[in-house]
Amino acid sequence: MTDIRKDVSKLSSQMKNICCTLADLAGSGSTANLATEATLVSVLAAINNSNQDLEIILVRDGNGNIIQQITELVTGTVTYKDVNGVVIATPTAPLEYQDASAVLNLILAEMLTLNTTDFATETTLSSLLLSSNLGATEVTLAALLTAFNAEDFATETTLALLEGKDFATESTLSALAATDFATETTLASLLAIDFATETTLALANSNIVLGNITLNSLLTAFNNEDFATETTLADLNTKLNTLGQKASAASAPVVLSTEQEVILNAIKTAVEAIDLDADGLAQEATLTATNVLLTAIDSVLDTIKVDTSNLDVALSTRATEATLLLSKGVLDNIKLDTANLDVALSTRATEATVLATNVLLTTIDGVLDNILLGTTAIAVDTSTLATPVTGLATSLTRVTVAGAATVAAGKRRASFFNAGNSDSTVAGGTLERGETITFSADGLRDTLAAIAYNSLTSELVITTVG
Repeated sequence: MTDIRKDVSKLSSQMKNICCTLADLAGSGSTANLATEATLVSVLAAINNSNQDLEIILVRDGNGNIIQQITELVTGTVTYKDVNGVVIATPTAPLEYQDASAVLNLILAEMLTLNTTDFATETTLSSLLLSSNLGATEVTLAALLTAFNAEDFATETTLALLEGKDFATESTLSALAATDFATETTLASLLAIDFATETTLALANSNIVLGNITLNSLLTAFNNEDFATETTLADLNTKLNTLGQKASAASAPVVLSTEQEVILNAIKTAVEAIDLDADGLAQEATLTATNVLLTAIDSVLDTIKVDTSNLDVALSTRATEATLLLSKGVLDNIKLDTANLDVALSTRATEATVLATNVLLTTIDGVLDNILLGTTAIAVDTSTLATPVTGLATSLTRVTVAGAATVAAGKRRASFFNAGNSDSTVAGGTLERGETITFSADGLRDTLAAIAYNSLTSELVITTVG
């Protein structure tokens, strides 16, 4: 509206000037100073070039805003401006043309409404302007502006970032306020505690895992063993007698050694060869000499019995204590039976028969002497079953590099534990991870042969004794 009034006022002023000029010319009665046709045409062209020939129409765009549609009648160019005079490149369609009188009526109604408002008068505004209580002075405002500029206020960018943050709600903050958090003193005391580090916990965890693997492997190995049950052990216990001599029927069966069996068979054969019914039995003197020989054999057997406690375990292939005791019993029976021979029968056995028996018994005595001599020779060694060997050397070796190797011969005991995560080989067999195998010499003097092994990609822990 302001632009329209300006344009109308300017056009009205130009028309008045033209009218005044024409009146002056008419009053003078002279046409000498009148403009020529060429001059008027130039003036008309200048007026046309000044874009004063405009058509301004009020329209309502698609958003409901009142805008100006300005048409230059000479060039036909159409532009649009809002109420503030800002050019609108492309108004929002559709455009609805407005009646000028209706718009003026709206303006009038708005002004009448404003007129009823109790606005401050010019006098009041002037008094406020002159009053010292009007407000802050220019100096005060400048100081405030300087102070505001010195403050580090958040920028629009910072505020936009903060707006996107998921800050705690009032309810969450209230819940946190009611929580019994640790005090500074408690946190300081916790800080002084030497808690385990991540490395320590990881190492402990790996050891626990390795221990579980080992225990599981041992448990699996134990479960695979055919151990005797409680029932079986109890049954065996009932079959074992207490200490002391027992009758044959109440005794456990005993297997005689090969040497003792040969001796007893020889004695049996010799006794069976004696012909008690033959004429010419041995005389009393011969039987007495035989009895003396048997007594000597008995003494030798008693000596063997005493010395067998010193036998090295390596002599286990010879007659055992139990076997010699059985032999002694048989020989004792022979001795008793010979002593109880009826003297009246002494004239029955021939001298030749008794001599043959004497020769056989002498042979038996020589065999027993050889056994005794062998025992005496072995007894020279101070190592006995009752005196164990002490101070044996021990070693522990950890093998982590693949390659074939051996444990040297001569060890009393060797144990292999697979502590790695893959299989290895020991003595030509596979030792799986977590498994343990032990080789042990049973006899006091026995030792192991060399044992080959290869850790491959695993880790072997080897312990030896001896």
